[in-house]
Amino acid sequence: MIQNILNIKYLWRFKNFSGSSDDVKFEKNTFIFWKNTHWKSTFTAMFNSLYKNNPDYIIWRRTFWYTWNQEIKIKNDTDVLQFVNNSWNNPLKLKVFDSHYISENIYNNDFLDDDKQWKIASIILWEEWKQKEKNYAEAKNNCDKNSSRKSEITKSYNSNFDKSIISFDDFRKLSWLNVVDLESEKETKNKILNSYTNQENIKNIIWNIKKTLSVSDLINVNLITDKLEINWWIIRKHIDENIKDSKYATNYLATWVSLLNWDNCSFCWQKLDTNSLNLIKELNKLFSESYKNLNSNVKKVNSDFSENSIENNILKYKSELLKYWIEIDTEKFITDIKTQITIFKQELKNKSDNLNYEVDFDSFNQLKEICDKFYEENFYKLESKYSTKIDESEIKKIKDELKIIEIKLDRLKDYWDKLCSEYTTLEKAYNETLKPLEETTFNEKKEYAKKVLQDYEEWINKILDKLDANFRLTNFSVPETRRWQLNLFSLKFSDHSDAIPLDWTDSELNLKNTLSESDKRLLAFAFFITDIKKLKNLDEYVIVLDDPMSSLDSDRKLATVELIRDSIVNEDNKTYNQIIVLTHEENFFKFLDNSFRDNKKLLRITYSKTDKNSSIIPCNIEEEFFKEDHFKRLEKYQKNLEDDDFSNCELWNVRIILEHIIDRKYYVTIDKNIRNNWWIIRWYNDKTNWNSSIQWKLLDIFPNISHHDQVLKIKEWDLEDWDKKNIIKNLFELIEQI
Repeated sequence: MIQNILNIKYLWRFKNFSGSSDDVKFEKNTFIFWKNTHWKSTFTAMFNSLYKNNPDYIIWRRTFWYTWNQEIKIKNDTDVLQFVNNSWNNPLKLKVFDSHYISENIYNNDFLDDDKQWKIASIILWEEWKQKEKNYAEAKNNCDKNSSRKSEITKSYNSNFDKSIISFDDFRKLSWLNVVDLESEKETKNKILNSYTNQENIKNIIWNIKKTLSVSDLINVNLITDKLEINWWIIRKHIDENIKDSKYATNYLATWVSLLNWDNCSFCWQKLDTNSLNLIKELNKLFSESYKNLNSNVKKVNSDFSENSIENNILKYKSELLKYWIEIDTEKFITDIKTQITIFKQELKNKSDNLNYEVDFDSFNQLKEICDKFYEENFYKLESKYSTKIDESEIKKIKDELKIIEIKLDRLKDYWDKLCSEYTTLEKAYNETLKPLEETTFNEKKEYAKKVLQDYEEWINKILDKLDANFRLTNFSVPETRRWQLNLFSLKFSDHSDAIPLDWTDSELNLKNTLSESDKRLLAFAFFITDIKKLKNLDEYVIVLDDPMSSLDSDRKLATVELIRDSIVNEDNKTYNQIIVLTHEENFFKFLDNSFRDNKKLLRITYSKTDKNSSIIPCNIEEEFFKEDHFKRLEKYQKNLEDDDFSNCELWNVRIILEHIIDRKYYVTIDKNIRNNWWIIRWYNDKTNWNSSIQWKLLDIFPNISHHDQVLKIKEWDLEDWDKKNIIKNLFELIEQI
């Protein structure tokens, strides 16, 4: 509790104030009066600086033309609080209601914008809500960070891959794949694609294969079906016996036969014998056209068969097809045709050796069948496939499949495997921990706010009722997140059925254009009083009120005083440690004095053009306020007598004047309880001697005629002007006697 303001130096008009005297010692209930010209805002600034530990409130209120260091000393129950070198040495638990509180926390320039509404919500919901808000904010932030990281990973995937082919969710699930299998599949798809893009080349190779395997088209075996029977023994015997050089024997014999006649030898002209004739017969066969043709055909078939090497050609074309990823199994085919080729070659040799040899075409037919079968099994479908143009959609399909394979292969790389594992961990944490915690903290915050705001709405409306306001608060709530539009509460007027929002557009009803200045201050005061209810240790706080009900009517001021006296308690029913009320309203100051009976101190601020300037002094409320009123009343009665006009004469002031005179004369004698209960005239009547002139005068002025405890049957309206005149004259005579 503050006991004294010991010292104030160079704080605006408090140039050099010292207040260690007990006369200015603060009490639990301390009321300070000053006129507006005496700079009470400076005094309030001192409390704000101490409350907020902010030196600016003081530094910017330095006394003009003085550059010395400002100094303030305030004595409390335990130590001295000092403002030295632009800082306070110790804090003090204070709650201050003034224009700063209103503008910083409630509204400013008639507006109650979003920031102010959130500030009100923070004040109302207090530390527990702030902690719940913090818990929710942390939980939400963790969720946001988790989602942000997942989004980064997803964006990284989308920037590297075509998500229309494989979504990231599907991509993450591909960890089971095998690189070897994928590479094999990739190779196969590339082969197919390669073959599709080299269609014309493949088609030509297949055509060449077909040609190679068409044995009957390449080799006309019908040319060697004829036979020509020659007795080679006779020819060979003649050559061996008669011709030394067998190399040219055939040419020699051909010449000999061409020159020969059938009777004599061409060279010796000897008569030909039977053997010679037989020889000539065989030689004629040998050198006949039939022989030449058959012999030529045998050579041709031999040549064609040798040149058209089926085995070599097939192996060559197989190799060419491999370039386009088309594989043909030729092992069995080569094995099978080798056997038949060998057999048929022997048949051709036999025919060459003996034109009269009848060729066995079974091996050739076998070869043909093997070739036909081999083509049908391996190239028929290929021929059909590549003979017509490949559909572009097929090529696109293969390319898309290859893209999928590439993506799958990338999925198995360390970089993406780690990212996918991280994403899975993040997702698990989000679903199992982070999101449930966010929802829990959000619901806790929401439910807490709902309960507290319901209580606040009830408390504030009770205060508004006590202060006779014609409006109430309704729909008191905060949005679930700051992204939502804020409308903390609405106003409900007794003479208007609709709730009025806090919107500040001039075209609609709102706080700005529906509440008077006094109503706005009243609303702010209701928030302040309700806010105090949430203080856990209110009994440790000093409450400072700076003109809480400035410019309000008398009835509301009295209700405000009763509110200050009876309602500043917290939820634990604890009251304040000390209250300091600052006011420039005389009636409000009088109401405070009248309503607080114990532990109170009345002070006032004065200003003079001395070196000290403003000072704090004791305030004698009777002398400084009521005395002036009594003189006014007496002067009014005196004018009634002078003008002899009692039409506006109010007799209820008679008792007030009389009690004031008696109280002043017997101030020390009259018991405090008698004074507080307004029993002064009764006490004085008992004190005077019975049947004295004073007692008769007391009866003649009817002091209780307009008072609540009068027991006379005479009413004020029963009196004529002449009666009122006598009562006033008797009052003046009685004053002189007293």
